[in-house]
Amino acid sequence: MATYTQASPVKTYSLTADARFNALLQADPAYRLAWSTVSAGKTVVSYSFIWGGGVASAFASGYGTEMTAATVGALPSGDYANVALAFAQWSNVANLSFKQVAETVGGTVGDIRLGLSSRVGDAWGYTKATAGGLANSHGDIWINPLYGRDSYAVNTYNFTALMHEIGHALGLAHPSEGFIIPTGYDYRNYTIMSYNDPYGVYAYNPAKEDFDYIIQTPMVYDIAAIQAIYGANMSYHAGDNTYAYSPGSPFYATIWDAGGKDLIDLRTFKLDCWVDLHPGAYSTLGFTNVSVSNNLGIAYNVTIEDCYGGSGNDTLVGNEANNALYGNAGNDRLYGYGGNDKLSGGKGDDILSGGDGNDTFLAGDDLGNDRYVGGPGLDLVTYAGATAGVTVNLATGVGDGTAAGLGKDTISGVERVTGSAHNDTLLGDANDNILSGNGGNDTINGMAGADTLRGGSGQDRLTGGSGADRFVFERVIEFAGSTAATCDVITDFKHAEGDLIVLTPIDANSLTSADDAFAFIGTAAFHHVAGELRYAITGGNTLIQGDINGDGLADFALLLQGSLSLAKGDFLL
Repeated sequence: MATYTQASPVKTYSLTADARFNALLQADPAYRLAWSTVSAGKTVVSYSFIWGGGVASAFASGYGTEMTAATVGALPSGDYANVALAFAQWSNVANLSFKQVAETVGGTVGDIRLGLSSRVGDAWGYTKATAGGLANSHGDIWINPLYGRDSYAVNTYNFTALMHEIGHALGLAHPSEGFIIPTGYDYRNYTIMSYNDPYGVYAYNPAKEDFDYIIQTPMVYDIAAIQAIYGANMSYHAGDNTYAYSPGSPFYATIWDAGGKDLIDLRTFKLDCWVDLHPGAYSTLGFTNVSVSNNLGIAYNVTIEDCYGGSGNDTLVGNEANNALYGNAGNDRLYGYGGNDKLSGGKGDDILSGGDGNDTFLAGDDLGNDRYVGGPGLDLVTYAGATAGVTVNLATGVGDGTAAGLGKDTISGVERVTGSAHNDTLLGDANDNILSGNGGNDTINGMAGADTLRGGSGQDRLTGGSGADRFVFERVIEFAGSTAATCDVITDFKHAEGDLIVLTPIDANSLTSADDAFAFIGTAAFHHVAGELRYAITGGNTLIQGDINGDGLADFALLLQGSLSLAKGDFLL
């Protein structure tokens, strides 16, 4: 904390390796200064209001002439809370703590002092800086009285301009002086230290019958630069947060989020939105009362996992995390990029691309003619939410729903398919597919490749095709019945190709609490011992039976077409 004759301690800071961030740092090392009082791990900066509360303020000899200008005054006390909010926009993102102090005659003042003076000329205001920070005027903010008595509320120019001047007081520079920001970035939607407004920054507010100035926070490059000086605030929004926006409340802002699983929610938007979840990226939202561009930034080192689109034709772009992207209505474009993503287009004709990772396409929730594009990894198209049966052929790249509105889907680069609760037909391709019927009486054919087939509940017909295939059963109910007429059927079980019947997920003995394996007894009759597995030739086919309760009767059955001689090695028990 300063006195009017003694400056608070400062320190020098270093440049970064990024020209965009350095453009906001002081080029002259003599002015490359940061406040250096630290308490509880944070840099503490005090501020005070010159002539606040009608109390006289003192100034050191050589301070300057702002206090003797023709028009001077104090900021309106009714706006002190708004001024505090402008300071808080910086401490939200940086490891800073601000404290308002009262000025006393001949005594205490803030590190940063704020007052009104016509000495600023035609400017809105300015911040005083001294080489080495050796004078106690360093960091003080003087505002033009023509503007300084107006409101400092959010969505006013005063609020944004005050954030700009606080940025100077903390050590930031203009991006057009000294180090120059790369072409195209010298706008206030990238840095509030710029003098150039982005498109649509004034939005009409019918409630006020006036225009709002809608820049609300430090932006992406401001945050990166201030964190390079003071470090990041790792306690701000460190939990699970939802950023829900309204189409009638436009803004320019940047998200700083220190952790948790987070969501951008645009479900109330009707106009098209473009959202990019990559750190440092910008999104453009479709507001109803003004057109904007690149209005929502995500700060560097921030991970936002999920996004809900609205009813427009939205584009949702994921990042390297495990994203969940929901397009909702409209003809949407969803791109998962890295991570194991979950993508749902919703109503409309959508294009969904998983990118890297093991991605899931929620086709059963999507209405319309959709396109699902996999990528590196094992990707899944699931019709679990479909209201009727579907036919999916990975070899031809077609998924066709029988329910109204499901449409005809195009599928590429996908290895796994899950059917609906109804009667489905699932066909693989030459890759190693995983095909799961889910509910219903399904027909599943792996075609070529080493496939994994799961019929699910219902009486299913499974064909592995060429290759070493696995037929997986996870619950007794999945066998559908205990007789040849009611159970699931495998049409082409082949020893020579390395086919296997997988029963390991099933507890073979329901009489114990342990997870027991089956005992294969060949063609022998059951011995009234729980956990036995046998087979018999009946009607030219091979019937596998299992007894899980020891009553000597089959609790489930599985029919293999053809008369086969089975061995324990044909099973994973």
